[in-house]
Amino acid sequence: MVSKEEVKDYNGWTNYETWNIALWIGNDVTLHTATIAVAKGKLGRAEKADRIKSWFEHEAELTVVPTGWQTDLLTHALSRVNWDEIVENYQTQE
Repeated sequence: MVSKEEVKDYNGWTNYETWNIALWIGNDVTLHTATIAVAKGKLGRAEKADRIKSWFEHEAELTVVPTGWQTDLLTHALSRVNWDEIVENYQTQE
């Protein structure tokens, strides 16, 4: 069986959702700097991934009605992001 890290089928990323999150991180200086700081920090990989994921979940809670189809779609999309891949990518950036 192929692991999530081995399959890169959307612009070099696991999937569209992961690519899209990476794109947003890369286009926001504050978010980019914070992501690099977390990725290079002393936490374990899972904790780093959870920290970054929590930022996006928090933003989603602030911008989307708490129930309804919008929330269902956004929650599903965020659940498909390969947060470990995000961490791995930003560990090597300056």
